[in-house]
Amino acid sequence: MSSSLIIIFNIINYVVFLSILNNFFINKFYYPFRKLELINFFINIVIFGYITFIFFEIDIFFLTIILNINLAYIFFHIQNMINTSPRTRILLDLHLNKDMKKYNDKIILDNRIRRLLSTKQIIVDDHNIQINKKKFLFKLINFIFKLIKKF
Repeated sequence: MSSSLIIIFNIINYVVFLSILNNFFINKFYYPFRKLELINFFINIVIFGYITFIFFEIDIFFLTIILNINLAYIFFHIQNMINTSPRTRILLDLHLNKDMKKYNDKIILDNRIRRLLSTKQIIVDDHNIQINKKKFLFKLINFIFKLIKKF
């Protein structure tokens, strides 16, 4: 089997596994990643990393690792663009002729709060919503915004 064929098969396998895993890990996050993206990445690294390490030269092995990192990066951002952009979501729903009654203020707010809760970015105590300050990402973003404000 040639190295170009294994790379093409790696790309096809990445997309197929992502589609299959999507049925098992719907909206489960290890913030900021979806679990299915992480599992798919590691499955492909193990399978194709092993194949290329055993049967090909070391440069093809490193090419496979870089390819899978790039695929993970690309699919992560494509999925984020689709999920986080309300305009994109509404346009997709309009294109698919879905019912637009689900886009009212209360439903949109409830969905965003549920998403923030699922990623543990917020905490709800006695009907009060608070930012989870234990999260490192919050501290990092807060630090960056403070730096930007100084300039």
